[in-house]
Amino acid sequence: MSQTDNFSIVVLGGMNPRVHHPFFYQSLGILNEAQVKTAVEAATTMCMPQIAQLDIEDMRIICLPDRWQIASPNEVRAARLLEIAGGVMTALDHTPTGAIGFNFDFVRASGRQDTEPHFSGLARSLRLGLGDAKEEDASASFSYVARDTEPEAKRVASVHVAPVADPADHVLVKNNFNYQITLTGKFDLGPVLRARYERDHRAAQGQLERTLDSLKAVH
Repeated sequence: MSQTDNFSIVVLGGMNPRVHHPFFYQSLGILNEAQVKTAVEAATTMCMPQIAQLDIEDMRIICLPDRWQIASPNEVRAARLLEIAGGVMTALDHTPTGAIGFNFDFVRASGRQDTEPHFSGLARSLRLGLGDAKEEDASASFSYVARDTEPEAKRVASVHVAPVADPADHVLVKNNFNYQITLTGKFDLGPVLRARYERDHRAAQGQLERTLDSLKAVH
């Protein structure tokens, strides 16, 4: 199976999956009547004490006792993901929250046919003692983590770059932005999400462009 893009917003905290029924999302104005009918009848929809799951077009919401997330393989949905997440967390302003995370995972053509050998060569050039395996049997990926602190949240930004097996001339660029929430008591998480998501989305797109430019420039 070929690897695909993935975009998601994750909130960690004390969740109640029982609440996350299609009618709850209708009450927030997220679903209309026709969408609720489709969701209620869908085989993938569930609402139980330990898990709730709901599909809205090509977006999937999953709620667990300690986690709520919405994801889509389509970057066009980025604004809609934020709209839904912000609306839900504003409505659940009493929910204790420990962290939020944004994931922007891109699979793109690398501009070269030797993507995997190229990554292996880069790993060997770092002189970290990684050259024992035969070149044709080696595979490599790279990760980078940056940390900074903001008034309301501690931010950790990480990038993971790797060749993919299918399609073989493509590269995976994974961007994760994680915030440890230090606010306590009742508060509206919606504005916190909105203030950071678009900025981090632009940062992820910039990282993707720089990675692809670097791969195409080195032959």
